[in-house]
Amino acid sequence: MRRPTSPLRLADTLDVDVYAGDDDARLLPLAVGQKIETVSQLRQLREAGFLVEFPDSAAAAEQTVLPQTLLKAVAGAPPEFQTSLERASRVRRKAAKALKGLMEQMSPDHNPEIAQLLPVSADLVMGVVEDPSAAAILAYLDPGDESAVLHGIDVAVLMVGMARFQDYTEEELQLAALCGLVHDVGKQFISDRIVRKANPVTTEEYRELKKHCQYGYDFLATGLDCPPEVARVAQQHHERLDGSGYPNQLRGSEIDRYSRLAMVADVFDAMTADQVYQGATPAWQVLAHLHVHAKNEFDRTAVEALTKIVGVFPVGTTVKFDSGEVGSVVAPNPEDSSRPVVRVHTDKQARPLPYSYIADLRKAPQRIVSAWA
Repeated sequence: MRRPTSPLRLADTLDVDVYAGDDDARLLPLAVGQKIETVSQLRQLREAGFLVEFPDSAAAAEQTVLPQTLLKAVAGAPPEFQTSLERASRVRRKAAKALKGLMEQMSPDHNPEIAQLLPVSADLVMGVVEDPSAAAILAYLDPGDESAVLHGIDVAVLMVGMARFQDYTEEELQLAALCGLVHDVGKQFISDRIVRKANPVTTEEYRELKKHCQYGYDFLATGLDCPPEVARVAQQHHERLDGSGYPNQLRGSEIDRYSRLAMVADVFDAMTADQVYQGATPAWQVLAHLHVHAKNEFDRTAVEALTKIVGVFPVGTTVKFDSGEVGSVVAPNPEDSSRPVVRVHTDKQARPLPYSYIADLRKAPQRIVSAWA
């Protein structure tokens, strides 16, 4: 294959086909005549052995690198969606730095100003409003290495996305983001031995762990600049509509509306993440769990809003068409969450295709009949 002698850059047009992927499911992500539109495509070209030049500097570009698991999951997705993922990743990393700094200041004797997180909340809201699905995908496909910090950010992102679909005002969206960012602050006052335990906690340890809700409320409620809704979410995000939650077994309308968002976002993010003693549950299975329990425990409107953001068939889900073909979801469809963009890699006879292809179900005739991890 002839390769260009000068580095490839954004906006360059390819004069060769570029393949990527496993031998039994190769994908044609970049074809002759296609313009290079995203940094992700530059990385794909570099992985394929091409000489590339990132915008600004290589160091700056690498700060926005998406993990290989995520890049593989969205290979073949529309360029604009990959660009949205990169923007969302930059916002997430910036938020992680700010939240980590705030958490490091916390102690029983020092309550830092929650207002420090207002710029972060505004950035998160802007990112989620721009593309809710891209922001949400990072929550379940990019675990990162700061799990406690990223959990707060992911819950904030999911809360904003759900609130947006429920017509919250811009001011209310920023408040939702702030609630999510510090909903678990009470865990700062629980022993690391319990919080980071590699095995399931004992009954006594679980009793202590549950106290983080009240610890978080007591800590935030004493802050002069902390909105009351933020403190209530810290206290109520483990409550359930049927009274089966904790710490106060609240029911129905006794639970704050921001807490109704938080309880759904918290469960989704926790279940889709790798725990120290339990592996991640596929996003579509967690959505199914939430829908089943929306009858009694969770706010059904919030669960339906989350489904719109993540998609009936979330990115990474393996699906089977009515034609018998099998593929993996690589991008959502904002207009119809049941008809995503799919990378098809197995034919009607269950044989691996020599080259996988992209089926955009907004236009393609296939219908999904089953899904699995």
